Amino acid sequence: SGAREEYRDLCWARDDALLAAFSGLCEELETEGAYGYDARRTAMAIYAMEEGLWLRLMLGNGGLERADALDIALAMLGTLFPRHFEPDGAVRAAA
Repeated sequence: SGAREEYRDLCWARDDALLAAFSGLCEELETEGAYGYDARRTAMAIYAMEEGLWLRLMLGNGGLERADALDIALAMLGTLFPRHFEPDGAVRAAA
């Protein structure tokens, strides 16, 4: 328990870096695709989804498998960024 604060600081640093990466990517997609989204909020939504899927995987809840989580995450990209990703999350070919 004495290292709890240090562990929490390490986790937040990792989370902050991941959120910054998501934000940068969302900003690029927004600039290219003119989706009308706030890049930071979109990144936070993707981050929250990713964390929720990870938590379900770690808890073994509902039979969610890693492949299922990946499919869900990719489908979300297809929903959020349809000019860049197919509905299944595959990268769209450049026009």
